[in-house]
Parts: sequence; C-alpha cells; structure tokens
Amino acid sequence: MGDDFTKIQGRFKTHLNLTSQDVAEVICTRLLAKDPACPEELINLYAAEKSNLKTLFQFADGSRTYRGFQDDGDFCAFYPFQPYQFELLQASLIALSKHNFFTGKHRAIGERSMLGILQDVAKVIAAKSVGRLATFDQMFEGIRSALRGDLQTAVQTAERNLGGLGALPVRLLKSLFLLKFVKEFKATPRNLAILLIDGWRD
Repeated sequence: MGDDFTKIQGRFKTHLNLTSQDVAEVICTRLLAKDPACPEELINLYAAEKSNLKTLFQFADGSRTYRGFQDDGDFCAFYPFQPYQFELLQASLIALSKHNFFTGKHRAIGERSMLGILQDVAKVIAAKSVGRLATFDQMFEGIRSALRGDLQTAVQTAERNLGGLGALPVRLLKSLFLLKFVKEFKATPRNLAILLIDGWRD
C-alpha cells in the first residue's frame, strides 16, 4: 500500500494534509483490519493485560500525555500498534523534515509517509506470535533511505560502534534519532524504555 500510495500522490498537484487521526483511521481500516473485526484471541489478550496497558505505557517526567486504548475494540483495531505511536511518529517526521534531515524528493516527507512506515513494521510483526507489539525504534528503518547521505553515514558508524554492545544500544539510538527534535517528548530512561516494550508473550 505504501509504494502505491506514493505513486498515486505524485500524480496530483493538490496534496491534502493527513492528521495522525486520519492516518490512524486509514491504517486501522485498510492495513490492520482483522477478520472477524475483533478476534477472540485479541479480546482475551486485552482482558488479561488491560491493567498493564494503562500503567506500562504512561509517559512521565513532563512528557505529553498520549491517548491509550479505550476498550477491547480499540485494542483490536490498533494491534500491533499503540495509539501514541501514530502521534509521536507524525511529530517526528514533521520535526525532522523542518530541520532538513531528508534529501531530494523526500524533503517534504510528512504524514503520508507514515502509511508506508507503519505498513513495513506491520509486516515484521505479522510473522510473530500474537502478543507481540510494534516498538517505536522499528519505525526508523522506514526513513533510513530518505535521510541525507551524511546522516545515513553517521548512523551507520554509530551502529557499528555500538554493535558489540548488543541490540539495546542500537534500538535506543534509532529511537533518539527519531525524537531528536520532538520537544514534547522527554527522553528519560523510563520514557525510552516504554518505547521499546514489545509485548508480553514469546
């Protein structure tokens, strides 16, 4: 869907802005639609974990408060994503674009690019067992190729230098890169840890 959407977009001179709510609606109804709409396995998972969902994913230390899951239907619609990820990714793309982090045809990257990024992450999660959640660092790969060459080189160098320390430092690096200019997000250890929570089941 992401590639097709980009090709179609290029044929029109008038581009309509999509809010994070608009993107959430498109993603939930077109990309994440389940059959049935709320599978029993996801209903049971939400029932077992809804208390954890309310406490584990609360950002603190002055960060903005983001929308959480309202009920099991909401959980089924968004799974494997969380509502905050749509808003935070949108803020990230806009901020990085304003600071000229993207190159060439990607300079105007914005809300529409969220569609392709989230689709790629959804494909990765689809291969995992039910109970896995998308993490914010996974969204970095969706913008990597659109970054200016010097930034791609800098990230690759950092990945090589951190590679020997395991996966966690690299995941944190990607998250911090995405959030570099998002002022409403406070990059405290607790808040960064929330971004990396990937579920409860193996």
